[in-house]
Amino acid sequence: MKSMKVSPEFPARDANSPVSHKSLFSEKDVLQTHYLQTTGSCRRILEHWRMMLVVIVPLVAMIVFSSFNLSEAIQLKETTAIATSRINSARYLTKFIQTMQRERGRSATFISLNTKTNESYAVLQTAQQNTDKAAHNLVFETDTITVNNTKLTKLEMIADILEIRRKINTSSLSVLEALEFFTNINNALMEDLFVNIDIPSGKNIHSKLMVLVFLLRHIDLVGLQRARIAYLFTTCDFNSKEIQVYKYIEGKAQSYLSIVFNYDSNIKKAYMENDLNADEYMDKVNAELWSESYASVCRNQTESERFIKSGEWFRNVSKFIDFAFVIYHNSSELLKNSLSTISDEADFRFALFSSLQVILTLTSFVLLAWYITCVNRMTIRLTKYANEIKSKTKELAVEKRLTEKLLYRMLPMKIALQLKEEGFVPAEEFPEASVYFSDIVGFTSLCSRCRPMQVIDLLNEIYSLFDTCIDKYDVYKVETIGDAYMVTSGIPDSNGTAHALHICKMALDIRNSMTDFKSPVHIDEFIRIRIGIHSGPCVAGVVGRKMPRYCLFGDTVNTASRMESTGEAGKIQMSSATCDIIEKYNQFQYSPRGRVKIKGKGEMMTYWLESSDQRTRVQLLSC
Repeated sequence: MKSMKVSPEFPARDANSPVSHKSLFSEKDVLQTHYLQTTGSCRRILEHWRMMLVVIVPLVAMIVFSSFNLSEAIQLKETTAIATSRINSARYLTKFIQTMQRERGRSATFISLNTKTNESYAVLQTAQQNTDKAAHNLVFETDTITVNNTKLTKLEMIADILEIRRKINTSSLSVLEALEFFTNINNALMEDLFVNIDIPSGKNIHSKLMVLVFLLRHIDLVGLQRARIAYLFTTCDFNSKEIQVYKYIEGKAQSYLSIVFNYDSNIKKAYMENDLNADEYMDKVNAELWSESYASVCRNQTESERFIKSGEWFRNVSKFIDFAFVIYHNSSELLKNSLSTISDEADFRFALFSSLQVILTLTSFVLLAWYITCVNRMTIRLTKYANEIKSKTKELAVEKRLTEKLLYRMLPMKIALQLKEEGFVPAEEFPEASVYFSDIVGFTSLCSRCRPMQVIDLLNEIYSLFDTCIDKYDVYKVETIGDAYMVTSGIPDSNGTAHALHICKMALDIRNSMTDFKSPVHIDEFIRIRIGIHSGPCVAGVVGRKMPRYCLFGDTVNTASRMESTGEAGKIQMSSATCDIIEKYNQFQYSPRGRVKIKGKGEMMTYWLESSDQRTRVQLLSC
């Protein structure tokens, strides 16, 4: 037959209870009731203002919104203009870096020559003159640059360059010192290139700017390769250390180029489609230079032949670098075009929101005058329905009280309050709890001999008796399904190890109350129950939305159910876990049943709970 849940009425609650009538009316409800009772001109004026706010607030919000967008458009336009100016000034900086790279290579070659020919000196002078021309238009974005932790102005940097040139001319500077000086200057200039630049969002501006930075880094490293190999051609010092340095520089240069290719497919396409064959040439030279025999071949050449070879290398790599600078400047132009597009969009937004702000301001005055008239008529109608709203509010409060009462019947008080306030109750794990199960022996047979209403009356009488018993203890009735009755202690409020004490006391109380309980249908038939108890960890939580239930989960629940199902009529079977807990209280009489085969658990040692020693309990309480 279909199982049913039977539960008696909860006892009446006092005025301080969360479900009392007074608690259902908040301060807001009282103020609203007082407002609905107010009549006269003050009420009408208040209604006028409230209704006018319905129009005023959205209009003000739109004006604020348009003002915000207008300010944003102005800021975007200014940011774009500054970024464009920075990119334009960066052209002079990159030109200076390019000339410094050439001078670096020529200086290294010049120093490495034993015989300073007019031709080598003329080449060096040309590179120096080009650097001087590029320096005229050079402007630092931060007034100074930091070279080796030393801040230098433009004039101080030029003075250092002139000093280095003097040392180069007098052969008082090594090749590596010259390379380090020019490389440090270039690195400092590249750090200063786009420092603290404020770029607008959109159009991938940031990624395009990063492309310029990484491409310039790549070019500088290729220029450093050009300088090192150029002077090695004249010195023939192709040793393992130089190989390592060259491979390191080559690896960094390729990594920067890979980043550029990943960010900008157009640059990758331009590199692939050019006819310079840079990679093929570099691989060919590398294979020739770092072979075991080339050093001896180089030493057999005259210094003039080495200088020619060095110049050929320098010119070829310069073509690759010049091509890279062309790509750099083209990308810079594309970036400026993107900024120009953003600037045009900012101009459009400025015009749009300026017009919108004017229109909204005019519209607000027109609508306000019209709305005042409409509100006056509407207020009269609202007053008419005020009393109806008042009565409906009271009815709603009554319904709310009934709903809250139902919620507190379905869930523990603590859980119900949390669910009401937060709308969600997370599952909670309890390390210690005791679970009680009981059922009616022969309930199925009994139901087959009774009418449905008789079964309901029987269950109601039994469960009313059970509910009277459990009110004496710190326990919570989880649910009743058919003849099954489930109670727990230690959930949802933990009580240490006292959970087993309360459950066992309650079980004895229920068993004793059922000793002489006879069936109201068959007077000569006694109703017998069997009880099972187990203690252990549990997880509890609210399950369901339409009909939320506070449910327990875990092996402890299953074991407690098995304690009940394998028990005997009129007896209380408990597990060894529960027995171990109540043993220290010294309040109960129990006897071992022995090992019982439990489904899913194997054999378990169980005990019969027989009675409670009340005198011992009194002694404990008096201590």
